[in-house]
Amino acid sequence: MFRKALAAKMTLCPIPEEAMKRYQQRTAFLLKKEQDRIKKIVEERGGLPDKIEGMTVTCHEQQSSPAYVQLHEKLDAFVEGKTEPNAIIPGDCDAAAFTP
Repeated sequence: MFRKALAAKMTLCPIPEEAMKRYQQRTAFLLKKEQDRIKKIVEERGGLPDKIEGMTVTCHEQQSSPAYVQLHEKLDAFVEGKTEPNAIIPGDCDAAAFTP
């Protein structure tokens, strides 16, 4: 959902067509790579792990945190068409990074 919001945010920015095409190709590549990684983890372990390597908390603890719950609610509202990408990813198009 965040990638969808980020893509929508980027459509609001004056980005050259060729740069946008490269961004879309890169996004599709990274999404496929992540899907393949998750599939491999599930196959090797018989399911998703409780805690992914490098995380300081379990997935359940992360998903229960107030910050995560708030972000997820905003993302749900965006996917349902109830809010704009700027509500999730504030900031100017020339920001050094886009973060929720």
